[in-house]
Amino acid sequence: MEPPLAPSLSSPVRVSTIASGALHLPPHALARMFARPQGLTVEGVRARMRHLTLKDQATINDYLTKYPPSVCELSFANLLHWNSTYPHYLEKASPHCFCEVDEHLLIGFYDAKGRLKLYQPIGPTPERIIRQLNAGRLPVEWTCVEESIAIKAETGDCIIASDRDNSDYIYLLDELRTLKGKKFHRKRTYINHCLDFQPTVIPLTGSMAESCLAVNRKWLECKENPHDTDTTALEVALQNFDAFRLFGIGVLINGALESFAIGEPLNATMFVSHFLKANYAFSGLFQYTSFAFANAIPSPFTHLNKEQDLGIEGLRISKEGWCPAAMVRKYTIHNPAWKTPASPAPLEAVKQGPTGV
Repeated sequence: MEPPLAPSLSSPVRVSTIASGALHLPPHALARMFARPQGLTVEGVRARMRHLTLKDQATINDYLTKYPPSVCELSFANLLHWNSTYPHYLEKASPHCFCEVDEHLLIGFYDAKGRLKLYQPIGPTPERIIRQLNAGRLPVEWTCVEESIAIKAETGDCIIASDRDNSDYIYLLDELRTLKGKKFHRKRTYINHCLDFQPTVIPLTGSMAESCLAVNRKWLECKENPHDTDTTALEVALQNFDAFRLFGIGVLINGALESFAIGEPLNATMFVSHFLKANYAFSGLFQYTSFAFANAIPSPFTHLNKEQDLGIEGLRISKEGWCPAAMVRKYTIHNPAWKTPASPAPLEAVKQGPTGV
C-alpha cells in the first residue's frame, strides 16, 4: 500500500504541544491542521483506487450520464468485459480500478512496471485534473484522451502524443442504413450475395450466449491467423448481457445462428459497436450483419462508433471501407516522471477485492 500522506500543519506547532493540552484549539481548527494536503496528487489517487466490479455500475453510469464521452473505452460494459482480459495495446498488469476525487471519476489500471495509467477524467473540468496530476512526483500516463481535452490539458512539462491506432471510427447511421451511392457499391454487392441464403434478423438476448460463442468459434476457425484476443471479454459481455443493458441482433440461416452484433448507447446521439462475429462460410454475412445492426439501432441515434483498428492493417482497411464520417482522435499524455517505475507494485497499491463481475 502507498504510505499515508503526511499531515499538513498550517503553523509550526509541535504535535507534542497539542497532545499535552498546552495549546487550546477548537476541534475544527485541529481537523484543518491534520487534514491531508490540499491539491490532487498521484499518491492520493493511488491510495484511493479500488477494483471495479459489477456493484459499481450505478456509480460509474451516474458520471457517464452527466458527462457523456465520445471514446469507446468509457462505457461501463466495455470496462467490465475487458476487466479479466485486456486488449494487448493497453499493456495492463491490473484489472480496472477507479476512485472519485474532486467531483471527478478516475478510471485506470497499472502497467507491468507499476505505473498508473488513467483514462480521461469524467467530470466538469477534466483538463484541470490532468494538469494537477501531471505535476506530481510519481509517474502517471493518460491514455485514450479525446483531442478537445488533450488540447486544454497541455502544459509545458508534459508530453502529448497522437494515438492513431486507438482513434475511433465514427459513421453516419443514415448512410449505414441505406448504403446509397458509389462508395458503398461493393458493400451492396456482398449483401446481395448474402440474401441468397435467406437470412433472418432477430433480437439478441442473454439466453443466446452459447449460440453466440459457437459463432465465435466458427469465426476463429475460419481465420488465417486464429489469434484469440477477445473471447473472454465476449463471454463476460454475454453472461451479463441484461445487467450491462446491451443491445444486439442475431442472424439466422437455415434456423441456426450464424452471426451477431452487440453494442450500446455511448451518449445521446452515438451508439458504439462492441462485437460483430460471423461465420465466414456464408459470403457477405459480415456486411449483411453490419447493415442489419445499423438498421436495428433506434432512430434517435445518428452516429455509430465502431471503435479502433489497433494499428492492424486488415482491420484498418475494413473500417475505412465503410466510409467513416469522422474520427475520435485520441492522445496519450504523461508527466516527466513517466520513465521512472513506480513503487510499490501495482496490485499492492490497489485495495483488494473481487476482480470479476
